[in-house]
Amino acid sequence: MQSEITLGSVYEVVVSLEHQVRSLQFALYEQVEKSPWVYAEEACEIMDISNVTATRWRAAGYGPASYKKAGRCLYNRTEIHEFMVTPDEDGAGPNSSSDKKWYR
Repeated sequence: MQSEITLGSVYEVVVSLEHQVRSLQFALYEQVEKSPWVYAEEACEIMDISNVTATRWRAAGYGPASYKKAGRCLYNRTEIHEFMVTPDEDGAGPNSSSDKKWYR
């Protein structure tokens, strides 16, 4: 004997799945917010530069410190912020034409 599928039973399953998805999204959001580390892709978005520019900066020893873990490049959020708000050695500031974008 097969059980009958009703609109009510489908609705209950959908609501249950939506609740589970929201719970997982919230858990992921909390985890991301707690992490002081970002991968190179997100660091590039924060600094408003391309991945190529970030690679050039790493090779030249310029920019925030980068770290390798499992073959991936990581940056510390605090170090990115400190780099962005610190003037260049040549005195270039927020109105300079360098690659560096500035926070306010």
